[in-house]
Amino acid sequence: MAEILNLSTSTVSKSLLGHSDIGESTKNRVLELAKKMNYQPNLFGKGLRTQKTMSIGVIIPDITVHYSSLILKGIIESAKGVGYRVIISESGHHHQDEKDAINTLINSNVDGILLSIARESHDIEHILEASNFIPIVLFDKVSSKIPLTKIIDDDEFGAETAVQHLIAQGRRKIVLIREKCKTSNSENRYRGYARALSSAGLTVDDVLVRECDSMSIEDGFAVTEALIAEKIEFDGLFGATDNVAIGAIQAMKKNGITIPRDVSVIGFSNSKNSTIIEPSLSTMEQPGFNIGKYAVKYLLEEISEDSDISTNRTIELKTKLIVRDSSPI
Repeated sequence: MAEILNLSTSTVSKSLLGHSDIGESTKNRVLELAKKMNYQPNLFGKGLRTQKTMSIGVIIPDITVHYSSLILKGIIESAKGVGYRVIISESGHHHQDEKDAINTLINSNVDGILLSIARESHDIEHILEASNFIPIVLFDKVSSKIPLTKIIDDDEFGAETAVQHLIAQGRRKIVLIREKCKTSNSENRYRGYARALSSAGLTVDDVLVRECDSMSIEDGFAVTEALIAEKIEFDGLFGATDNVAIGAIQAMKKNGITIPRDVSVIGFSNSKNSTIIEPSLSTMEQPGFNIGKYAVKYLLEEISEDSDISTNRTIELKTKLIVRDSSPI
């Protein structure tokens, strides 16, 4: 219908729901075509609801990630505490799977959705459209382009703190391993890295900034092997996730580099793996449980408001420096 009328799907959706911010002529065009097409809207719009189901949906890119499990624990415990049940879906970082999950949850009549955006979701129209019908709160992986409430940790400040920690040990040639896809997390951690260097009178050396796809242990190993093969000199390494930092440690140990004597290393997350690797990994602890808790809190506020206008606010929770053997003070 949107394509036929040369309108956005959001405008068509709002017209069908009679939103006041859509002009009468546009509404009439949409309604006339809907009548001709015998269009039956899905019964998920706020205005079409008759009662709450006391359920919320959660869409997360990868349930197996330790940090994701902490967030889910916070969500489930907080929701259960106020009588809500939780329906969990996994997008696998795929745009279409995320889109399908949103539609499935809406058609299941959940009262609201908590969403961590998939890596592939560069097109956000499906999220904007869904937010016209149901309260949505974003958490962890978010987008500044979406005017919805966002619950995140202080990625930029956390990354800055991590790199400052390495600089305080006299490290000056500090590698950053970041995500190739320019997600909000990746961009914020890069800014924190760059700001820490700048504050110390250092400049970003593009040769030391490396990117990988999945931010896995294998990726961290491969990137660090490449650095060593290219004979790039470095004395510090910041992995934008614990996994890539762990992979980096494995690659350096294989190549005879001693940690922390030759290179100090720090990660980001405080995953279980960070204490298992030898030497144990210094890291920035993320407030996973609290992100889940606050995500539920703000979603329930928006559900209770029953407003057609989405709230746009950002709640940023603090990370914490955990110093271990890979970069002892």
